[in-house]
Amino acid sequence: MKGKIMYAALAAVVLFIWVFMSSADNPVLYAASGKSISAGAAKIKTTPETPIPMSGYGSRKDPFKGVHDDLFARTIVFSDGENTAALIAVDLSGFSHKLWDEISTEISEKTGIPKENIMLSATHNHNGPTTREYKEVSGRGYNQKYSAEVAAYVETLKQKLVSVVAEAKDNLAPVRVGAGEGECLMNINRRAEDGKGNITLGRNPYGPCDHDVAVVRIDNVKGSPVAVFVNWPCHGVVIGPSNYLISGDWPGAAARYVENNLGSNVIVPVTAGASGNINPIYGPHMNFESSYAYAVDAIGKILGEEVIRVANEI
Repeated sequence: MKGKIMYAALAAVVLFIWVFMSSADNPVLYAASGKSISAGAAKIKTTPETPIPMSGYGSRKDPFKGVHDDLFARTIVFSDGENTAALIAVDLSGFSHKLWDEISTEISEKTGIPKENIMLSATHNHNGPTTREYKEVSGRGYNQKYSAEVAAYVETLKQKLVSVVAEAKDNLAPVRVGAGEGECLMNINRRAEDGKGNITLGRNPYGPCDHDVAVVRIDNVKGSPVAVFVNWPCHGVVIGPSNYLISGDWPGAAARYVENNLGSNVIVPVTAGASGNINPIYGPHMNFESSYAYAVDAIGKILGEEVIRVANEI
């Protein structure tokens, strides 16, 4: 689907263009006024240091037992000198409305970025820690005795997200921004027939599935990439519920692959698009050891290679 622009996928560009142009009385004149866009990027490790319950699978009853690979928050801050916007991608399953409100408010108060210009996105990773602070919920694996530790992690997470956005804002410098699109076939519709007239979780190659890979490349004035924003719709569930090790799943693997190949200073926020009915072709009920032998790293590499190919052609 070359040439197609996916508005949701190109969230970073849409966000700051909307912020900047909507503030002008005449968007056409504003766009032609010659104002330059600046951007800054940063990332911070968000792996919990104390074992707490994981998110993503209700069958888990115990806190995580170790760390396979670290979790991160990655952010890009945009500015035209008058208006500022932030895009933040975090290796978590999700944010409650309450937590989103608390984090966005604190970021706004500490950095001066208007709350309505802050886009806080989770990668929907099912192998990270829970951020739920409530007590025991029957059948969901969130044990009351760990609530204090979870609350402590959430507080630390808030401070880290404020810190990483502030760092990105401090790194603001003139940039050039371009967008491109590729394709990755490592995802599949997950609403499948069971042969008995029912629909269940599975792999349905006949169902609709968005394979588009949206890439936004942000370069400094010398032409070197500062950040590459990636959107590919897929649940972060390569690794199944038997896993008790912290991992970024495929979003973490893809970000690592692109950063390792484009340079350690390049920040790669990943978002999972409209992935409600889309799973990776591997998982989510794989043995952890075997899944990392080929599944997570394979998806990370294949998606990462496509991201790099598209980025190099922008």
